[in-house]
Amino acid sequence: MLTQVLEKVAQRESLSHDEMAAAIGTMVGHECPPPQIAALLMALRMKGEAPAELSGAAAALRARAVRPPIGVTPLLDVVGTGGDGAGSLNLSTAAAVVAAAAGVSVAKHGNRSVSSRCGSADLLERLGVPIEAPAEETARRYHDSGFCFLFAPLYHPAMKAVAPVRRAMRVRTLFNMLGPLTNPVGVKRQLVGVFHPSKCELMARALMPSGVERAMIVSAECGLDEIAPEGKTHVAELRYGEIRSYAVTPADFGLEERSLASIKGGDPETNARLVRAVLAGEDAPARNGVLLNAGAALYVAGAANDLREGAALAAAVIDSGRALAKLGEIGDALRRAA
Repeated sequence: MLTQVLEKVAQRESLSHDEMAAAIGTMVGHECPPPQIAALLMALRMKGEAPAELSGAAAALRARAVRPPIGVTPLLDVVGTGGDGAGSLNLSTAAAVVAAAAGVSVAKHGNRSVSSRCGSADLLERLGVPIEAPAEETARRYHDSGFCFLFAPLYHPAMKAVAPVRRAMRVRTLFNMLGPLTNPVGVKRQLVGVFHPSKCELMARALMPSGVERAMIVSAECGLDEIAPEGKTHVAELRYGEIRSYAVTPADFGLEERSLASIKGGDPETNARLVRAVLAGEDAPARNGVLLNAGAALYVAGAANDLREGAALAAAVIDSGRALAKLGEIGDALRRAA
């Protein structure tokens, strides 16, 4: 039961890593009534989640996850919390494909839509990439193409236990921040988007116990959980145990600003068309948005020395045709595996 931890959080005391891990284990193990789960989640939200609470919750979910036998590190994930409500294009998904085309090993963790009409799974599915496969097939698809997609519901079956409570609450809780922290293959490099700048350092600190070596946690002033093509984006950069906070603009990538309208998304069919145009090297409106996020991903992965070099490499990969070819290769590999 959650009585003891609930009373502690109600006193605005933070839980330790181990206390939170045990509480999550109780929640997903069908060992406590839904009202207690809802009460603890709301109490944590009102107090403000602490790094140890996020890391403990994530550790508990990773321990219960289905783990595909990929066995290759360091792996890169490009992922966001969602929840920004912006309805923008799936820049992180496009960036992950570009990174894979540049030779970076990518294990993208994702789900269907949360805050928009099209999530990463919806987009990839529309682009011809099968998103559902058992763990062994996921490993084979990765070794064939250097890219795999880890569809969260398949790899975190324990989350089904709390799904009814989350749906009934209809407010953002700790679970909305756990997606980027629970990649089941234990990635070492991450570009993570969060829904508010105040969560950047929190997420960076929560990542540290998981073994992540390098990460950029980003949140744009305009509200995007990605690097925005206009204005400032706040960053907390984790680099081998040290965290540095700063802000970036497109100029730091050697790019001109573009309006937020340039990355406006729609339904899966619309987003697939827009992303494919960028990957094909067309002078598409969303090109700069993809270059920004792909450039940061390549920097975090160690394929570029800085953000400007990362964006230039991303542009070269796209303009050479490698990005579109990689998308086709990913789809072919996944269909063979399936």
